[in-house]
Amino acid sequence: MNNIKKCSISGVAFSLDEEAYKTLEAYLESLRESYGETAARLSPTSRPASPN
Repeated sequence: MNNIKKCSISGVAFSLDEEAYKTLEAYLESLRESYGETAARLSPTSRPASPN
């Protein structure tokens, strides 16, 4: 079972499993490399999910 990561992109909250988060992170990194500082603002802000 994967851990859940919560992140926010441009003020929109998402809950992603760890594998999806890594995929998103790699995609956003490719945008940063292609577009520079403009894409840097797309970085997800993550925090650990609270245990329920």
